[in-house]
Amino acid sequence: HTPAPAAGGALEDGEWHAVGKNAKVLSTTRTVASATSPIRAIFSGQLCTRLLSEDTDGRSAKPSITIEPFQCLNLDIKGADVHSLDDALAAFFKSEALEGFTIKGQQAHASRQSALYELPSVLVLHLKRFTFDRHGPHKVSKAVRFAETLRLNRG
Repeated sequence: HTPAPAAGGALEDGEWHAVGKNAKVLSTTRTVASATSPIRAIFSGQLCTRLLSEDTDGRSAKPSITIEPFQCLNLDIKGADVHSLDDALAAFFKSEALEGFTIKGQQAHASRQSALYELPSVLVLHLKRFTFDRHGPHKVSKAVRFAETLRLNRG
């Protein structure tokens, strides 16, 4: 399902502004479309990625939100703090600082965080068991615990 445009209306195909008091733009949301197929109907969900930024004076820019399809979540398990599937999911959805981000040519602080927007009928989780460095590929040989039932909390 694709959300209806917020107050303020559609800008372009798949993009809209959320508008608050005095017609002030609160955020811009973009959706990324993909062709439909029987496989996508089963395995495709949607991720919502929110980009927050502020300039060096501490002024925040309006959030940019992108809703895009996914068929698989690629979970990094090499971190020392990842011992379970829940740990890997928490790391995947954790807010991350972006380096080298600029606003109007000026350095800025920015962070990005993803959340599940729509779950697929069948959720595919891929554990990234290989890393690559200048010496080539290396297998990540560690046990990753998981429960019989996966419980996902709403953001």
